[in-house]
Amino acid sequence: MLSCVEMHIGDNVRVRSSGRHARIIEDHGHSRQRVLLYSDPDVDALDSATIEDEDDAGGIYDTDDLELIP
Repeated sequence: MLSCVEMHIGDNVRVRSSGRHARIIEDHGHSRQRVLLYSDPDVDALDSATIEDEDDAGGIYDTDDLELIP
């Protein structure tokens, strides 16, 4: 499935495979984005808006594996 929505650094997205929310922090070209995951609200509801340490959370995903959150 090809994505018709253009994604940019700073956009909030949902990782389709896990449902986790994240922010795009780097564009790796060829429709690949590096994201930084937000804390999991099911684990700590008070910390749900806090972004985890960049070294501990995130990854590089194909744009088709991400869903833009309006």
